[in-house]
Amino acid sequence: MASRKEVLFLYRRIIKLGKTWEAVDSSQTEVEKSYILKEAKKVFKQNSSEKDPEKIKKLIEEGEKRITIAQHYRIPYERPEYLPPATSYQVNVAKGKFKNVLKFVHCYYAGVFPETDIIDDFAIELIKDPKLGQVFSSSLLSDFPGKAQFERRVLKSISNKLESKDFYDVDEIYGRLGSLFEAPTFFRIFLNLEDPDSTIIIEEKSEQLSSGTTGLSSWQAAYVLANFVRNHMNVFRNKNILELGAGCGLTGIACAKYCDPASLSLTDCNSDVLHQLKKNIELNNLKNVVIQKLDWMEFDINQLRTKPDIVIAADVVYDPSVLTGLASTLRQLLSVPPTPESSPIAFVACTVRNPSTLQKIKDLIAENSLEIFEIVHWSGSDESPETFHVPRGSSSFPVEILKIKSRQD
Repeated sequence: MASRKEVLFLYRRIIKLGKTWEAVDSSQTEVEKSYILKEAKKVFKQNSSEKDPEKIKKLIEEGEKRITIAQHYRIPYERPEYLPPATSYQVNVAKGKFKNVLKFVHCYYAGVFPETDIIDDFAIELIKDPKLGQVFSSSLLSDFPGKAQFERRVLKSISNKLESKDFYDVDEIYGRLGSLFEAPTFFRIFLNLEDPDSTIIIEEKSEQLSSGTTGLSSWQAAYVLANFVRNHMNVFRNKNILELGAGCGLTGIACAKYCDPASLSLTDCNSDVLHQLKKNIELNNLKNVVIQKLDWMEFDINQLRTKPDIVIAADVVYDPSVLTGLASTLRQLLSVPPTPESSPIAFVACTVRNPSTLQKIKDLIAENSLEIFEIVHWSGSDESPETFHVPRGSSSFPVEILKIKSRQD
């Protein structure tokens, strides 16, 4: 029978392994050390009250397996099941060998059509190693299927390139094609190779306009703002965050996964959107996230349980008829008396589809005693790291992230 003594002994072995770890790529040693120690402490804490001998036995077996893999194959991470068994990603990525392969996988799972050179490189590597085809047979895709129309387009692009080279030895592609069917909803999976717990899964409607609202689909500015959050985690860490017009919740969930906020409130005015938002919060195993109805046209600051330090919003500037309410809501949220530490600020990501609409919200911001103190521009040529690959192409527009605060006259 598995005992507590065995568990403690195993835990000490893993901690020792983490503290003495040396990565294959020496520049990654500290990163990999941190991952090993963080994961060990998290798993130990999550199971500290477990009393079922069988479950304890399985945990010990899993720990032993992970130690063996780490010592013999120099793989510190739990291998994501969407990667083929032969893919030693922490070695190959460091050498750049699989950079475009992994970018293809990220895009495909997120429902973002990969650029032509990414597809070309993936097809070449697939011919070299047909085991890469296993990315199309992952149980993740079975459990959380993408949009059928999108997947068909990608899979046919890959199969056409392979067939042009008389290569047909990837059964997984044809199997995946045969399994696809149209559905009212689909999933986007935003993978994180180094920390699978930070992977984000979003369910959204297949039609961008559904149930009389656009909030049941994710939009371009949400990707851009989510990347901004991911690349500036310290700005959002330990803050009280409120999202306006949260929609599917991508940006807010990115805050929860990466920034450890003091509190997080996701709001919208549509009941169908709030229902979908609740499902996505549960899908990502998030706790202590407040989901609240908030109508800009009727907003009163006293509706909130917690006053925000940071307000976020993405792709909310498109309907001129509600911009007055949005500006008024921002004024109330950002006019909370500043604390000695900081004043509230807002990050509003706007897709520039109609310059006159964008100018209108800027004018209303000024009229409401607010000021835009910085604008971050995204044009599609931005080379900053992307965890959330932004859709590019004919439907892509520039994005401006407006940083807003109360104007101190």
